[in-house]
Amino acid sequence: MMKPEFSYGDVEKFYELCDDAYRCWKIRRVLFDDNSKIEAMLSISDPARYCFAELGCVLQEAVIIKISKIHDKAHDKYNNYNLSMQFILDNCGKITPELNLLANNLSSFYNKIKSARHKFCAHNSRAEIFEGGFLGRFDENEDVEYFAKLQQFVNGIAKIFGKEVLPFYEKVTTEAEELLQAVLLGLDALYGREEGVIPPSPAP
Repeated sequence: MMKPEFSYGDVEKFYELCDDAYRCWKIRRVLFDDNSKIEAMLSISDPARYCFAELGCVLQEAVIIKISKIHDKAHDKYNNYNLSMQFILDNCGKITPELNLLANNLSSFYNKIKSARHKFCAHNSRAEIFEGGFLGRFDENEDVEYFAKLQQFVNGIAKIFGKEVLPFYEKVTTEAEELLQAVLLGLDALYGREEGVIPPSPAP
């Protein structure tokens, strides 16, 4: 099987895919995991509660799929190449021990959510549906560590080509927080409570 010609263009496109996964994950973190008012938001009237809960599921599934594609095999049995981390490792050259260690750590995290990708996101596993168990468990903030290490990996690959670092889009945090505030204001206006549908945060 003839390998494709590897170039810095592959690195740039791989970075874009990683950044896309990061943005989706960060939006999910801000709106749900790091949202101190999420319980109140999910206790309001049925239509709003249902839509917001469904949004959380959609974002969670999207994050799992995007991370999974980063960890695809370098190619499939039909010799179709995937722009994945393994493809980068196999074709970039000059991979340092530090980058290999990062790749192993990243893969260890993916292995914890891989079952969710295989049995829920990509397929409807009948057994898992009827059992109703949890798929893809990991420790608190382990996802935060994953994306920090993914950023290091991308930067390390860029440096092999003598390029500057390729930072993930950090403004997505502020943008997601602004969206959350708009949603909170909208809920207050929609339900017209004097103190707001969403109670104020407790004083520190």
